[in-house]
Amino acid sequence: DLVLTAKWAKNSPISITSAKVKVAKAVYNGKKLKPSVKVTYKGQVLKLNKDYKVSYSNNKKVGQGKVQVTGIGSYKKKKNAVFDIVPKASKILKVIPKSGGKLVLKLRKSTGAKGYKISYATNKEFKSAKIVRSKKTTVTLKNLKKKAPAALLLSNEALTGLQWFKIHDNLQYNDIVRWIYDALYELNIECDVLSCNDVDLFSQYNLLITPALYSASETVIDALRAYVEQGGHLFSTFKTAFSDPMLKIYADDQPHRLTDVFGMTYDQFTDAVDVGLQNIAFPLSDESVNNPGRTAADASDASGHTDAGHATDGPTVHYWMELLQTDTAETLASYKHPHWDAYAAVTYNHFGRGCAAYAGCYFDKSVLKDLLRFLCEKAGIPLPETVFPVIIKRGVNEAGREITYLFNYSDETRSVVWRGKDCIPLIGLDNTKAPEQRTVRDGDTISLPGWDFAVLESRE
Repeated sequence: DLVLTAKWAKNSPISITSAKVKVAKAVYNGKKLKPSVKVTYKGQVLKLNKDYKVSYSNNKKVGQGKVQVTGIGSYKKKKNAVFDIVPKASKILKVIPKSGGKLVLKLRKSTGAKGYKISYATNKEFKSAKIVRSKKTTVTLKNLKKKAPAALLLSNEALTGLQWFKIHDNLQYNDIVRWIYDALYELNIECDVLSCNDVDLFSQYNLLITPALYSASETVIDALRAYVEQGGHLFSTFKTAFSDPMLKIYADDQPHRLTDVFGMTYDQFTDAVDVGLQNIAFPLSDESVNNPGRTAADASDASGHTDAGHATDGPTVHYWMELLQTDTAETLASYKHPHWDAYAAVTYNHFGRGCAAYAGCYFDKSVLKDLLRFLCEKAGIPLPETVFPVIIKRGVNEAGREITYLFNYSDETRSVVWRGKDCIPLIGLDNTKAPEQRTVRDGDTISLPGWDFAVLESRE
């Protein structure tokens, strides 16, 4: 008989130095890091604690950490590898617009970072991306441009004149400027600020506003007349075109050489005591309609000045009123008062190819915002759906793409319905996703947390 005997030979352990070791990237967190390790031998993935074990060193600071893979079981010897420890991503803490088309970004300091890079592109593939590098936590973006549809015409001469010849102890030139500017700001109607030397720029704006332009030269008055006659929309308040630059009162009908532009004049003015507005011809918001008026105890104006003794129901006139007599102008509001109700308080007139409105008194800001809405519609200025406490600012970068800034000035999360071209968030709104996954389209609702902001760039 033939007897066969089998004897199994034990394979020799395989050297793990021939294996491929891949270590994941780690993000600095101030602690010792142990990123995942993948070991393969001839295409086969080896198993941790069966085929190998891992130890780490130099694995806390930003830079390169070390891994040592030791073979066990069917594997022997050791193999070393390195992995990257990268700084934690920075965060933009504040966006500060600056003159000259600049934008300053304040960044959160990232431990271990040697510098910071901000990039933006003009297409979803991020081709030809614009890159700004800085070793500091303050980064300036340059060559940003914007075009505002409205402008405020301000004057140091008017400021001086109304310091010498006060309208009221509680109503100064700057109060009137802020009355107008704050209303535009809360309505998200962007505006530029012009001086009386900028008469050649008037035609760039749909709406030009002169808050109490007390002192006005003949050159400025000529420019205002031409602006309206050629199709512009002018809005002036009381005490406009009252004196020349040397503060000499113009002797003709007020406002000087603009009575035909505004289609009205006046030769009487007085303090506003127990006066309201009535027969208002422009739409009023709920805020204005529900205004309970002012009592002698609680009356105050938009600047916070006490207006004690002035009491009326509904929209209230404060401090000052000019008794406007209309000619060709339409009366947008008249005075609510037993003696002054025959006079206009706000007027609107067609002149040449344009229009001019005049407010002869200082009244509640809610009504002013309603008037500005009306005038912006007449001037062809689109009215944003979103208003304060969400503020919207826009500009154009050097690539010709529109940049939109959204700021939430409140504790609560606010929803904003996006209106405009498709865009991509550069800052905020979960900008960690791929561009195609985070495109904001017309009609989309944006959720903006309290005291947060976002920056978006148009895709076309």
